[in-house]
Amino acid sequence: MALNCLHVFAVLMMTHLGSHAVEWTAALPDHSIQNVCTGDILTLPWSYTTTPGDSILSVKWYFQGASEQLIAIYSPPHFAPMSAYSKRVEMASDAGIALSEVTTADTGIYYVTVSGHDSSGAVFAYKHSVAVKVIGNETKITTDGELHAQFERQAILSNTTDRWSLVLSCGNFTYLSDPPFNMEWETPCGKVVPSDDYIDGHFQLFVTSGGEYTCRMPQQDAVDVCNHNVSSLRATVKLGLMEARVTLLEAKQEQLLEENQQLSLEKEQLMSKDSMLEAADTRLAWSVQDLTMITDQLKSQVTELDDQQSQLTSNDTDLTQSLQALTKKVNHQVAFSARLSARHTGGGTIIFKEVLTNYGDGYSPLTGNFTAPVTGLYFFILTSSPDDKDTFPHAQVLTEGSDVCDVNSPIRGDMATCGGAEHLNVGETVWATSKKRLRSGITSFSGFLIKSD
Repeated sequence: MALNCLHVFAVLMMTHLGSHAVEWTAALPDHSIQNVCTGDILTLPWSYTTTPGDSILSVKWYFQGASEQLIAIYSPPHFAPMSAYSKRVEMASDAGIALSEVTTADTGIYYVTVSGHDSSGAVFAYKHSVAVKVIGNETKITTDGELHAQFERQAILSNTTDRWSLVLSCGNFTYLSDPPFNMEWETPCGKVVPSDDYIDGHFQLFVTSGGEYTCRMPQQDAVDVCNHNVSSLRATVKLGLMEARVTLLEAKQEQLLEENQQLSLEKEQLMSKDSMLEAADTRLAWSVQDLTMITDQLKSQVTELDDQQSQLTSNDTDLTQSLQALTKKVNHQVAFSARLSARHTGGGTIIFKEVLTNYGDGYSPLTGNFTAPVTGLYFFILTSSPDDKDTFPHAQVLTEGSDVCDVNSPIRGDMATCGGAEHLNVGETVWATSKKRLRSGITSFSGFLIKSD
């Protein structure tokens, strides 16, 4: 029997008298949950084992609703249902029953008692129970009976992959806990993927690029929500390529700004030390002027002080140079993003003529090359999709003497992405290349400076 989206509250308990004569099996374990839709069969597969010498006298099943009712009695080997249940109940196992054609009136607590005596004559009695709530097919699984998909306008950083993703949501569902199904999404390239998370009534999908995304109920899960019409529920959200890239870049920029703030704090600390050295240098200069008026007998001491002054001046110069280098590092912001405006016919460097962002003017839409304007650690991202849906995606990001990353996918016609970090000196170049014919609009190349030297 399929499990359902019904709100089910279960309390399983076990009491016994005498020795430990009965062992319950895992067919219906403690604290399990039974779900059922109206018109289905409610199966309660209670089962037990006994030890040699034990004797079972009776097994009884009860229903507790508005009042308590006896459902059936089993006194080996006879099974006797009560008249109110004679046409609906059958024995399903040594302590289990199956109740057919359930309705909302069957909502309540069901429990079974097993009584007998062991080999020593000691009497035992065991009880298991489960609470079931039956809900009809008209129940809404969302607040208004419709699905709504939207872009949450935020980016999150994965703790495991250290990659930024955009958040799409589909809801608003009425479940307080995780639903008994998972909404699926159709991506812009036609691939069907499951949701990544469920939070506050919304299924979430984490993506890294724009396009049209559709959330829907999997056909095989429709029976699990007691409503066969929900398979037609679907909602679509269109995430602009520019909006996606800008949101991701803003998130990365905010991360860089936090790092810059830390560097600025270090700069202020160095400037404070520099001010202290300048004050000491000034006091030392006054001392040198006074010592020049001293007699020739003190000239040797003056010469020694001059040497000390020269050493302090050298240290001051080194500190000023370090401060200038740090200031240059703080002020450098390099980032670019460009996409293919016309189909790439294969072979050679991919020329991304549509430039979206070019901080630092490192990327050239004429050559397709990115030339490092400053020495440091960079990160590059390449997204590509073959022009032919029967072709596997493949492209590379290269630099002089090394391979930064490779775009590969085992799915024909798939859109795939790769990323990699590379340390570059000023003037070194990075470019993308592919022997495949690539689609315009989707294929893009971007990068940014993580940290300058």
